Amino acid sequence: MRSLVAALQQKQIYAVLRQNAEGRLYGITFVDNQNKVVFNGSDLGKGYSAAALQSRLATWSEKSLIQDETKGSSSAGSIQKEITKQKQQEK
Repeated sequence: MRSLVAALQQKQIYAVLRQNAEGRLYGITFVDNQNKVVFNGSDLGKGYSAAALQSRLATWSEKSLIQDETKGSSSAGSIQKEITKQKQQEK
């Protein structure tokens, strides 16, 4: 999720992540200061809700891991596994 937030910031769009006391992400708000608009992710469509984005990002990470492993780059694959583990622990 952090990479998505960083990519959006480069486009001058800020993502505000809403989490409960246990740290579970339950909402995302997109703030575009240039166009002066604010949207909740779910208002943009089901695909932009916090849950849908988390699911798609997790699936994307898993696919990239599998591709790395099938290419035979064991060191790159193990690094990617470690990064994915850390990201999952942060969630």
